[in-house]
Amino acid sequence: MKKVLLGSVLAGALASGGFAAEAGKTPADYVDPWIESTKSRYFFFNTACRPFGLVNLSPDTSPGTAPITGRWKSGYRYQDKHVYGMTHVHGWHTAGLLVMPTTGAVNPCDGMEAWKSEFSHDDEIVQAGYHKLHLDRYDVDVELTSTARVGFHRYTFNQTGQADLLVWLGGALGGQRMLDARIERVTDREICGSVVQSSRGGAAKIAQPNEARLFFVIQLDRAPSEWKAWQGNKEIGPLTEPIRGNDLGTFARFNVKAGDQLLVKAGISWCNLKEARNNLETELNHWDFDRVRRESRDEWNQWLGKIEVKGGTEPQKIKFYTDLWHSLLGRRRTHDVSGTYPNRMGPERIVGQLPLDENGQPKFWYMSFDAIWIMRWNLNTLWGLGWPELMDDFANTALIAYKDCGHLPRSMTTGARRPIMTGCHLTDLMVSAYQKGIRGFDEQLALEAMVKGHSPGSTMDRGYDDMALSLRLGYVPMREPPKSFGAAGRTMEHAMLDWSLAQYAKALGQDELYDTFMKRSGNWRNLFDKETGFIRPRMKDGSWKTPFDPLMDANRKGFVEANSWQTTWMATHDVQGLADLMGGNDAYCDKLNYAFEQSREFDFAGAYGKGYVSYGNQPACGMAHLFNYAGKPWLSQYWVRQVNERTYGGITPDSGYGGHDEDQGQMGGVSALMSIGLFQARGGCDVDPIYEITAPVFDEVTIHLDPRYYPGKIFRIVAKNNAPENVYIQSARLNGNPLENCWFYHRDFIKGGLLELWLGPKPNKAWGVKPLPL
Repeated sequence: MKKVLLGSVLAGALASGGFAAEAGKTPADYVDPWIESTKSRYFFFNTACRPFGLVNLSPDTSPGTAPITGRWKSGYRYQDKHVYGMTHVHGWHTAGLLVMPTTGAVNPCDGMEAWKSEFSHDDEIVQAGYHKLHLDRYDVDVELTSTARVGFHRYTFNQTGQADLLVWLGGALGGQRMLDARIERVTDREICGSVVQSSRGGAAKIAQPNEARLFFVIQLDRAPSEWKAWQGNKEIGPLTEPIRGNDLGTFARFNVKAGDQLLVKAGISWCNLKEARNNLETELNHWDFDRVRRESRDEWNQWLGKIEVKGGTEPQKIKFYTDLWHSLLGRRRTHDVSGTYPNRMGPERIVGQLPLDENGQPKFWYMSFDAIWIMRWNLNTLWGLGWPELMDDFANTALIAYKDCGHLPRSMTTGARRPIMTGCHLTDLMVSAYQKGIRGFDEQLALEAMVKGHSPGSTMDRGYDDMALSLRLGYVPMREPPKSFGAAGRTMEHAMLDWSLAQYAKALGQDELYDTFMKRSGNWRNLFDKETGFIRPRMKDGSWKTPFDPLMDANRKGFVEANSWQTTWMATHDVQGLADLMGGNDAYCDKLNYAFEQSREFDFAGAYGKGYVSYGNQPACGMAHLFNYAGKPWLSQYWVRQVNERTYGGITPDSGYGGHDEDQGQMGGVSALMSIGLFQARGGCDVDPIYEITAPVFDEVTIHLDPRYYPGKIFRIVAKNNAPENVYIQSARLNGNPLENCWFYHRDFIKGGLLELWLGPKPNKAWGVKPLPL
């Protein structure tokens, strides 16, 4: 059922006079992978990669050799001067299979520092699906592209002499310790093997049975003169027999002439060697590098072209399509072309099988991902607009995990759930999908899984009886560390997630469950301190935590990567209730407006977990749109544009996403939604979901609707009198009829249609003030 044909998207865009006709460019041409790449996490920057590719091939300039902490500030970073290798896996708790070409006398036993090479951005090309750079030390041109599961390299040697191709399976990459490597020479032009990825840190020496193992098959288009192997700082000698151990590497040696090229293919799998080979032979059974590069670009255009834009500035288009690129890149497919997937939920790694369709293809993708934490304010909405099949993929991945281990995961990595972050945010994703008519998953099993996930001993529970206490007290209490982790922040998360589950129960006619979870969704009120006017942590005995400062940051103070100024507004499912507690809508808006005014000088992205507003992290990403719910939509229009320009408007290597953690497309998702003027503060989890409206930065936005889910063909947004200063909506029409609301229904969106907005430099305080549906 996967993926709309390329021609149906791009041909439509051309015919409608969209991006291609207007600028002579396609969406992929606008993507700039360098944006904010000085602050990369290991998996942030992946150029030679398909959408959600199992292979994420790119150069490593900061390989992240420090165990665990190497996940941060690593991978490819723009400010670095050296390349250490071309690595095939950059993911959440995954890394590995580093390849590096060298020339001349290089001893790989001396380690990565001995074989690194200088490079320059002057002759470098970075694109969606392709990367080219020059290794100055070796005078070698490197080109990288990929299929979904196969990395493809082309090396051009500009000097005559000895050349080696190093394959390194040791040390640490991206904070992962490489263990128990295995290498076998199959033919003169092929090797295969595997290596374990351990997240246990530098002390790990022995691989555990359920740790992730990366399997690979590497093929060369020409035979080397010899293969040799090394282990740590010692040479083993010719690779004539299979070898096994920690810190293993091998290299192929060539005698090259100036201008010679070497092509390298590397197929990978998380299941076994058979599947790695099948992935390679199925996806890449030829040696035409330029063809694969074109096909990768075409596939990116197919995906990115689901939303086309006209007007706006060149930087705005660059940022918008880079935002979409990140939102379609950061998480990873984990299954093979045959539908096999790694199951590491038990004491040993086993291989599972996805259900297949009538053509023998997997019915859905099986995904790896960092936490789905608070995706209600970014990807749940964005994917639902242009890529609804992704909602099905992630929902089905969640339910496979539930069947495999009995719990919904907070995070998934190569078939194992990881206890990162808080809450049970797959609830929001599945509820949002269902309410929008995206229902390619078992709705009753989803209900069962979510109810369990919201119960003691499951997904929401971080141990220490905190869920049982929460249900008894009506809040997660502050206790001694680590029992007090994020207590007030988690109470707010639980409340909004309970509200979402209640809406799902209501849609399924489960009245008793609806009543139960609606009651729980009001628990946030138990932490509202009327004296201070903020959400405030409480102790187990009911007393308030003291001392208390709403600007006090971070987890041990009772909040999760935030503070009370940011967390108080998370009751987006009950804005009117919070406004009433604050003294009414005017008081609510005044206080929220004050927070933005105080944050302006910090571009609304203060230090991690600090400040009044921070659009550099998830907890505050719904704040600017909340004026829509309190009767002052013109303030949402103003502050959304301010955040979009000041926090997310940069297109340099130092700016673009708030400077903290782009988080696998989440900040890109917020930025993209602000640019097209649509948002869902309640995450689309209402029984009858709505979109809130602000002014888009583009003259026209066209969303191509997926015919497998939605009956309409396109939904267009046209901004009249669009100009940088015209951020305020004066009036609106939906399908030719006057629209007096600052919102419209998803049921109208899926039919296709036209939303027209007339903009101006001053607010029309009479438009859009009708209360939003509860």
